Amino acid sequence: MMRDEEAKAVFDTLVDIKVGSGERVLFWKDRWIHGAAAADIAPLLVTLVPARTVNRRTVCQALDGASWTQDFEGNTSFTALIQLMHLAHAINTVPRDPDQPNSFTWPLTTSGSYSAKSNRLWTSDRRARHGLQDEPSTCYTCLQAEDNVAHILAHCTYAQEVWHRVFGLLHLNIQGPLETVEFTEWWLTARTSFFRADRRGFDTMVTAVAWALWKQRNARVFNKVMNKRLRLIFHS
Repeated sequence: MMRDEEAKAVFDTLVDIKVGSGERVLFWKDRWIHGAAAADIAPLLVTLVPARTVNRRTVCQALDGASWTQDFEGNTSFTALIQLMHLAHAINTVPRDPDQPNSFTWPLTTSGSYSAKSNRLWTSDRRARHGLQDEPSTCYTCLQAEDNVAHILAHCTYAQEVWHRVFGLLHLNIQGPLETVEFTEWWLTARTSFFRADRRGFDTMVTAVAWALWKQRNARVFNKVMNKRLRLIFHS
């Protein structure tokens, strides 16, 4: 369960959105532009959009006659106009089929995505279930347990060492992910031990480490990279 609006924001930053009809995707708020939100591309421009519009305008509505270009209130600076052009270009490069439904993919749990048509991380356990390989592979890092998302991000001995080292380097007195607890549940519980002002920093750290662990696994699978440390974490 999400505990507050900041926790919801954490989920939003990780959900992969592929826009179809655009009816359920918020134009100004959701991260639908190649994984980015409008505020990531045009922060000054978004400050000129009323909050009621940010919270209600869907992609479907906004792209109808390019009506999003009429959402601004107040004077538009030269820099904001430059950002508007960047945003327009980014939007035009987003592949979209209005006749297809939107899809929302949540990659950090074994339960998968928020819609039936969303994609999931194709770890070997999932490939085996769909008949794409005979049986699940063992973890490409520890060679001990099944290759699945929960193991890669939290249960692998390598992942546990990474979390331990990161917490040590940052002087954080918290326990890493446990095998008996869902990764996201551990995350949301751990962040409550921080003051509200510090939670975004913790969220950023967790996201970065989880992404690095996933990239490390892919490097071993696809590039045959073995026994290679995460330099970002173990840089001496």
